[in-house]
Amino acid sequence: VAIRSELNSLAYRSEVNIDSAPPAIAQVSANAGAYNAGDAIEIAVAWTKGVEIDTTQGVPSLLMSNGALATYIPSLSSPAKLLFRYVIDASDAESADLSVSEFRSGNARFSGLVSEGAADLSLPSSALALDGALTIDLTPPEVVSLELSDTQLSAGETAQVSVELSEAVQQFNEDYVTASDGVLSAFVSEDGITWTATYTPFAAVSALDQVVRVNQAQLRDLSGNAGSGEFASSAYTIDSTYPEVTITSDTAGATKEPVRFVLNFSESVSGFDPSDAAHVVIEGGTLEPWSVETPDNSGRPEGEYSFVVVPHANSTDPIKVRVPENVATDASDNGNARSLVFVQPIDTAKAFIESIDAPEGAY
Repeated sequence: VAIRSELNSLAYRSEVNIDSAPPAIAQVSANAGAYNAGDAIEIAVAWTKGVEIDTTQGVPSLLMSNGALATYIPSLSSPAKLLFRYVIDASDAESADLSVSEFRSGNARFSGLVSEGAADLSLPSSALALDGALTIDLTPPEVVSLELSDTQLSAGETAQVSVELSEAVQQFNEDYVTASDGVLSAFVSEDGITWTATYTPFAAVSALDQVVRVNQAQLRDLSGNAGSGEFASSAYTIDSTYPEVTITSDTAGATKEPVRFVLNFSESVSGFDPSDAAHVVIEGGTLEPWSVETPDNSGRPEGEYSFVVVPHANSTDPIKVRVPENVATDASDNGNARSLVFVQPIDTAKAFIESIDAPEGAY
């Protein structure tokens, strides 16, 4: 509207702009993030211009894209902005990108503070959250798979433990996992879904049907949902026990005769040859090859070996027999521990006259 007037014979022109457009919804917004049951999402509805609301006949609400309703919060609303709150229930539908489907007036009346015309309640096409997706996640996390890279562990070996989850979790500590007869390193992950750690068994352990267990109640996904129950791996075995050797002989005390020695391993072994000087170290005598007895060539039980040693002639040096370490292996490829030295007293020295004495005198 242009208004022309004259004052003191000087003409001037004033421009007065009258905006008669009704108020409209400018933006609907909420904080992005992952939400679960019990969480409250506050949704702001901003107007293009001030609005007066009359709730005598009812109150407005927002219909969410998952079918739930967000309720009007009058105490936090103003003529420039209305606030709604959606409290998530465990029975609500999940959503990967929640949005507002409809602004429901609920018989409330909305009019402009200036124009007094009825407000336009059409929703804008912009996303609900401007800084990322707004998701509803009501599914608890769980273990999908739990595997060891090696299920037959021997001394000095390790295995990688891999845990695959149904979704990303906030953290995954070794405290969540039980692994008997060994220790776990810290778990690491690049995506929060697949976690790996190293399992190292204790030494001197022989155990069958071992399992790794995950306490799923410790798991929390990005929405805060807690898991439940327990998940166990397939069975694995540990044999980190080194075969031990004991040595005995068939002779007590000193002797001048050949001596039969018996070697007993604590378990069945392979690769052991009593006639090999590197496998059995003998001092003070010589092994008789014909005398060697093993579980394969005699009726001796598994792990038992025997042989005869002939002592050196004309000697009182004992026969000493020992088995070095790692000359035999068990079924798990553990090398044997070295034995103690067995000492057999020997006396093959020939008797001789050291001196002849006679008393002096006349006879």
